Amino acid sequence: WDRPSRLAYLYVWLIERLAGNDHFRNGRDFFAKGGLRALLGESHFREVERHDIPAGTCAVVVAAPR
Repeated sequence: WDRPSRLAYLYVWLIERLAGNDHFRNGRDFFAKGGLRALLGESHFREVERHDIPAGTCAVVVAAPR
């Protein structure tokens, strides 16, 4: 966590809060359950390639069926 990633996290957190309580709670629940990796596993996909965005708030993921 460098300064740009902490700042980006703050902006993302603010946007998520402004989207409403249900949206915010659902997002927190998604990450608590394992996020995208867990969702891919439950959907019978596997992560083939991952490109993290430098600010650390998101990533581009290429997935393929198992």
